[in-house]
Amino acid sequence: MKKHALGILTSVSVSVLILWFLFKLVRDESNPVGIADLADIFGKTSATMFLVFLAIHLAGVAVRTLRFRVLIEAAHSDQLPGFVPMTLVTLIRNMTVDMLPSRAGELFYVGLLNRGLGVRLDACFSSLAVSIWFDIMVIIPLVLALVLYPVFDASLQQKLLVLAGVLLVICATGIMILYPGLALIARWLNRFAGSDSAVLKKLSSFVSQFANSVKDSLGRRTVIKTFFLTVGVRLCKYTSIVILFTAIARAGFPELADADPGSIVIALLASEAGASLPLPTFMSFGAYEAGGLAAFSILGMPVSTAALALFAVHVVTQMVDYTLGGISFVAFLMITDMKPSWFREFVKN
Repeated sequence: MKKHALGILTSVSVSVLILWFLFKLVRDESNPVGIADLADIFGKTSATMFLVFLAIHLAGVAVRTLRFRVLIEAAHSDQLPGFVPMTLVTLIRNMTVDMLPSRAGELFYVGLLNRGLGVRLDACFSSLAVSIWFDIMVIIPLVLALVLYPVFDASLQQKLLVLAGVLLVICATGIMILYPGLALIARWLNRFAGSDSAVLKKLSSFVSQFANSVKDSLGRRTVIKTFFLTVGVRLCKYTSIVILFTAIARAGFPELADADPGSIVIALLASEAGASLPLPTFMSFGAYEAGGLAAFSILGMPVSTAALALFAVHVVTQMVDYTLGGISFVAFLMITDMKPSWFREFVKN
């Protein structure tokens, strides 16, 4: 317990230090807006635009849920969760994904599916791994489309081309690891697993099943379905964030209210990259803002206000994810056998 408390305290401290450094770095005496004004800004934010953001965000959750089910079904799992329990898992995953550094919170998805819904472990890992690969892969055409965006100058277009090249290398490496890399690893483990090596035999069997699940998930029909569903996930995500950013900017940051949607998308991509860094931050606070702020700085946006606007957007998105995820977690415990003893007693009373 003390170890977990110390870990949380450390992550909160790192986030606070990074945010303090960022705000101090971009501080502008001519800008009167500060963190203390956020409550007033949230109060002035258009309720209509927030509801549109929320509706598109939930549409993205539904599309992401469909994609997980497609990949689990392709892996020939004995159990295919229904849409409602799978949606609960997706909402909980959205809550926990930034809870740990380097997106280690994704592993909550595996645990909930396997222990709560009876999905085979190899199908859990394959659906997670393939979905992450598609999430990265589908960004490449988006980045290439931004290269043609007329607002960006030649220097920024060159940087975007380099980014697209880096993502392409990552995707190529990732797919080689997933297939045929996993199959080769399984054969290597099986070769060196002697009669007395039960651990290696179990590991070899799991990696082999994992490799087969990935192979089955990369069939032509499944790839086509997953690609278009991934495009839907990204469209919903970026559209909702652009709407939320615009709503918050209009409420308290007029100099950012007319920010180009392409610029906001680039900042979001940079924020996601920052949140994925192996930094012990709390809910990615600090790392998220640093990534987006770096992008806005390159784009020539007023960084003193952009830093606070990104922080405000991050606060709202985390509040939404943790509210929906918390409710979903309670609902998930209610419909599965994963109820801890304290929860059973609470429900009985």
